[in-house]
Amino acid sequence: KLGRKGDPRMHAAVSARLENPNLTLYEALRIGGFDYPANDDASLIDSEKVTLGQRKNQLSRRLRLAKKQHGTGRGGGFGSIGTNDGLSSSGGSVGPGADMEDDKP
Repeated sequence: KLGRKGDPRMHAAVSARLENPNLTLYEALRIGGFDYPANDDASLIDSEKVTLGQRKNQLSRRLRLAKKQHGTGRGGGFGSIGTNDGLSSSGGSVGPGADMEDDKP
C-alpha cells in the first residue's frame, strides 16, 4: 500500500465508527483517543493546534474512503476501483488500438 501510515488515533476512530455507525464523529474521535472537552464545538483546538472541525472532516474523508475501498458505500458496488494509487485516470491513450501493457513502468 502506498501513502503514510497515519495517526493510530484516527485509525481507531475510523474502526469505532465503522463498527458502530450510530456513533457521532465526535464520539468516534474521543474513542480513538483525541483529547477534546465534552463539548462538540467545531472551533475547539487540541494540544496539536488542530480544531475539532478539522478532525471531523478528516474522519469523514477516511470513512468515505474506507467504505469505498470495501465496496459498502453508495457507488453501484464498484469497490476500490481507482482508489489505491492516488493517480488520476485521465490522460494516456485508451481506446481502439491502445495497448495497456505498454503503459507499465
